[in-house]
Amino acid sequence: NQNCLNLTDSDLQGRGQAQNETAIAVNPNNSSDLVASQNDYRRGDGNCYGAYTLDNANHWNDTTVPMGFTRGGPFGPIVRQYWEAGGDTSVAWDTKGNAYLDCQVFNRGYPVSQNPDMSSGIYVFRSTQNNGASWNFPGHAVATQVNPGPSVVPLLDKPYMTVDNHQGSPFQDRIYVTWTLFTAAGTANIYESHSNDYGQTFSGPVLVSGASTLCPFGVAGPN
Repeated sequence: NQNCLNLTDSDLQGRGQAQNETAIAVNPNNSSDLVASQNDYRRGDGNCYGAYTLDNANHWNDTTVPMGFTRGGPFGPIVRQYWEAGGDTSVAWDTKGNAYLDCQVFNRGYPVSQNPDMSSGIYVFRSTQNNGASWNFPGHAVATQVNPGPSVVPLLDKPYMTVDNHQGSPFQDRIYVTWTLFTAAGTANIYESHSNDYGQTFSGPVLVSGASTLCPFGVAGPN
């Protein structure tokens, strides 16, 4: 979705325009309306970006997710928590015509930046009945992890989202988000949270992984 590639120093070639880890979802009320999302590096570091189409993918429009900062609340007595990077997006629709995008946000700490903060969070943004053309600001927190550094863990990572958009379902329009919590103890457990109010608030996290020979890191332990 970029007209041309950035002219980039050889040691960072590709960093300023790469896109990866894409997701796409179809509006259950109108199959010509689709939203997509991706990790986008046009600003140099990874960010959450979106795109939408109203004509069955014949033409696409670019959208910017307002992920630069969120409310500071969980991170202490600050008004804003700024984020250096983001990614691992996914998208979904509800039955009311709202589109949703989830975004993992994080700070890289030392020695990448001068800021030692290595906190992370998972936020959901709603496109309120405008088909993904814009995203409500600010995003609403699914989970947050305060991490002053210097270690990269604990870290919230690998989120994925879905919405129950089946008419008549007892959980119609419930939003489900899962993610992995990496800890200093070496565990990598998967958690889930859901929203019953169109992404305004989310339930407390529930452990959904356990001891399994198929997933040696998914072992309940100290978090």
